[in-house]
Amino acid sequence: MNLFRNVVFIAAIAGLVAGVVLACMQAYATVPLILKAEVYEQAGGGHSHDHAAAPAATDTTAMSTEAPAEAAAPAEDEGWAPADGFERFAFSVLANIVTGIGFALILVAVSEFAGGIGNWRRGVFWGLAGFAVFTL
Repeated sequence: MNLFRNVVFIAAIAGLVAGVVLACMQAYATVPLILKAEVYEQAGGGHSHDHAAAPAATDTTAMSTEAPAEAAAPAEDEGWAPADGFERFAFSVLANIVTGIGFALILVAVSEFAGGIGNWRRGVFWGLAGFAVFTL
């Protein structure tokens, strides 16, 4: 039971550190790109792939008096989304930490099955191997 406790504790600490570092890197590099993309997406620019707006028929006998089902359907609710600013950043940090802990649990468990991490060189090797497996 002591080995299990140590594995979980080490994975939690490593995942916490990795999640916070990843969140900081995302806040600096990725989030500005996402915000710019959302501005473009909400502006409604570009063309639409909606085929509901078909060309008007010239023959009046071919037109029906009923409205199409797509026009009668109410707008679909997009669901819950975190508010911009701190709430969005906090949920991103939380998701990164949970993901980091999960990856760290897998990495530490596999390294223990392979004989454990005896020194810092093996730790660096396992860290780089984990980076290669989970990121690349």
